[in-house]
Amino acid sequence: MLGVKAILAEDPLHRPAHLDRSPAPLFHVATQTMWQTLYDAYAWFVAAYRDASEKLRAGDRAARFPPGSFPPALPFVPG
Repeated sequence: MLGVKAILAEDPLHRPAHLDRSPAPLFHVATQTMWQTLYDAYAWFVAAYRDASEKLRAGDRAARFPPGSFPPALPFVPG
């Protein structure tokens, strides 16, 4: 732990030459079980969204998207 003198001696404008970066985690959870539950739910959501999106692109305007999602915009048709 740095003391007061050491902290005050630091240059506030110093930038490190290299930052260690790693990818962000998909979920912040306390247990592996909760991580798996969230992962499975997200996989279901993505599959349901893609299925509904394919139906919409095929012309089915009644395609049901998963709750909490926004369907892609339909093409603009003037008139």
